[in-house]
Amino acid sequence: MKGGKRTWLWALVALAVVIVAYAAISSGGSPGGGGDAAVKAGVAAIARGCSAYAGANGSGPGVSDVRPDGDVAQYVGTWPTNPFTGGPMKPGTQPGDYRFSTAIRMPGGEYRGYVSGVLSNGETYSVEFNY
Repeated sequence: MKGGKRTWLWALVALAVVIVAYAAISSGGSPGGGGDAAVKAGVAAIARGCSAYAGANGSGPGVSDVRPDGDVAQYVGTWPTNPFTGGPMKPGTQPGDYRFSTAIRMPGGEYRGYVSGVLSNGETYSVEFNY
């Protein structure tokens, strides 16, 4: 009877390990929020691309320019991957998607825009770009 209890205990431990691994994979790869870290890095890369585009073109990008196949992509380099879908980050409202706000002119003459990414919990992470 003692051996049966031990086997049962090990089965429970193995099941717990499987559940934790599944949760890590479905949350973007790591229990510490690796998916959210990838979204933040992707948003920063897209914002840098928007700044570079503005510097090269004398004006900020339009909404249609800020896409994996848009004009900003050449300034981003490798377009960021949505860690939750495995596809490229795209405009949208689901985790791993991003939102682009066109630049507005500030009182000092500078233009300011934002790229925001949707995190796993639905909150957004924004990066400002200027030119």
